[in-house]
Amino acid sequence: MDVEIIHTIYDYHYQRLREIWASIMQLSEEQFVQDVPYSMGSLRNHMVHLVDDDLSWFSLLEGKDRPQHMAPEYFATRAEVRHKYDSTEAHILDFVRNIDEAILRKEFAWHAPVASTPQRVMGWQVFLHVVNHGTDHRGQILRILHDFGAPSFDQDLMGYWVQTGKTVAQ
Repeated sequence: MDVEIIHTIYDYHYQRLREIWASIMQLSEEQFVQDVPYSMGSLRNHMVHLVDDDLSWFSLLEGKDRPQHMAPEYFATRAEVRHKYDSTEAHILDFVRNIDEAILRKEFAWHAPVASTPQRVMGWQVFLHVVNHGTDHRGQILRILHDFGAPSFDQDLMGYWVQTGKTVAQ
């Protein structure tokens, strides 16, 4: 695991989330907050959850206290969620651009909800978890978007590399 790999997967992660937002913006405000009987519920809930979770994990990497949980109902509109999302993306990408190999090898104490004692995790595990978690929720979000008639797309990593010309040149 090296820093360049982390940079690449975060470029992928946030590019795909920007594509999610482009689809979300084609829906009505009512569809954005409409309850969906699966996982996090509405699109708003999913997007707030992703921001909240990313900020929580990065607070661990930054050595900060976990921020207060963000409740979706405090965000009345897509614009409010998007504003928080945009500032979170900028913060995280700035942090990622400035990491070094040491943070990938550093151990962090994390208290998993399902464990009785703090767990030890490596920095590289946290970085990969955030992207993997995002992939899981993007899959759920894409289904919701499809059901609402909004555009959906293939979100896999290899497809991203092909689209962006990041495969190995022949």
